[in-house]
Amino acid sequence: MNILEADIVFTHGNGVTARLIRWFSSSRHKKASWANHVGIVSKRGHVGRNMNSRYHPVVIEALVGPGVVERAWSPTGIIAIARPTNLSLDRRLAIVEAARDYVGDKYTESTLLIHLLRLDRVLAKIFGRRWRICSWLVGVAYAKEGLLFGQEEAALDPDEIFDFVSKEHRTLAGKYRWVIFPS
Repeated sequence: MNILEADIVFTHGNGVTARLIRWFSSSRHKKASWANHVGIVSKRGHVGRNMNSRYHPVVIEALVGPGVVERAWSPTGIIAIARPTNLSLDRRLAIVEAARDYVGDKYTESTLLIHLLRLDRVLAKIFGRRWRICSWLVGVAYAKEGLLFGQEEAALDPDEIFDFVSKEHRTLAGKYRWVIFPS
């Protein structure tokens, strides 16, 4: 499957951290979370059974430890890819550049814990800053192009973005429909 610039990649991992992220992202009002990680494709490529390293896509993502990085992407676990339709190449590249602005930012275990416990909004008011996590990165990059996921970027978790783009007939900014692979 070919993936393009500004496509959103989601993963559903089986590790302890992945399971904890999904558990904290769930609520009694919502079904269990599916996605535990999200990133933005910065260079098109191919994912599939017979992946050749020459065609690996490059993804910008926030990872605990290294922080916000841009790297060749070799997916693990179950993946889904969301693509907004009718989005021009110029707008796609602007989204990628917006995400690239944060490469090098820190993302630590404490950052993840702050978000999982939903303390990020309170601490942002006290300290005047936002903590960069994977879903924040996607939300803020799309927001710079005026494309929102239904709530403030700092409040997003990976599964909320996945839920937003996977709703039937969901449109982004009233114009852009999403296609999810695999369907």
